[in-house]
Amino acid sequence: MNVHDEDADRDLRRMRQAFREEVEEAEAVAAEFLASQRALVDVVVDAGMEGTEVTVELPQLQLVGAVTHVGESVFTLLSPSGVTTLIVIDQIVGLRVGSRRSNSGRVERSYPQSLVAALRGAVAERSRLAVERTSGPTLIGDIDAVSVTHAQLRDKAGAVWHVPLRAITAVRDSSTT
Repeated sequence: MNVHDEDADRDLRRMRQAFREEVEEAEAVAAEFLASQRALVDVVVDAGMEGTEVTVELPQLQLVGAVTHVGESVFTLLSPSGVTTLIVIDQIVGLRVGSRRSNSGRVERSYPQSLVAALRGAVAERSRLAVERTSGPTLIGDIDAVSVTHAQLRDKAGAVWHVPLRAITAVRDSSTT
């Protein structure tokens, strides 16, 4: 190999290295852009589809489990002990997505799509619920009515609570509390 060939080889190696660096930079920029466009609901859907365990932090509660359903503004979390909790996405103060995968990875995208829909379903079913709020103790009772601003809950003593929807962080069957 002559000196000219060695120079050409060296130039070609430099060009390949520079090209690889540019491709890596472009991929990093593309990944950053995609991450900046994702909504929290997208993260929840992905965790559910991957069967990844998540830790959900709410103002007064921390829950761990697998995502089994995702609606527009709510999702359902199944705990390792089998407790199902409906969580309001806008009430999450932290979401940790683990690296462990389960055997399942099925996520329903059907009913309920919102907290209002889920609570109205509870009215129809006359199910006793545990309602977690941004502050105060968990309320347990029957949902009597749901308006556009609040839910009306009748507790065991017969007292009626009017709970603003914006204060509800999670809802589950009261037999699991």
